[in-house]
Amino acid sequence: MLTIDPDALNEEALCITSVFQIRKRGVETKLILADLPSGQDDKLIRNIAKAHSWFK
Repeated sequence: MLTIDPDALNEEALCITSVFQIRKRGVETKLILADLPSGQDDKLIRNIAKAHSWFK
């Protein structure tokens, strides 16, 4: 769907390195990022939802 040749992608830009913890509570699992404030990022959630719909 993208007009970019996969070989032209910068692989370093596709990887995110960060310190995190995994918290489990029942069936729920959360990633807790060390340097980020807690809370919900509504813009990020909307963009992920758009990406899922585009992927379909």
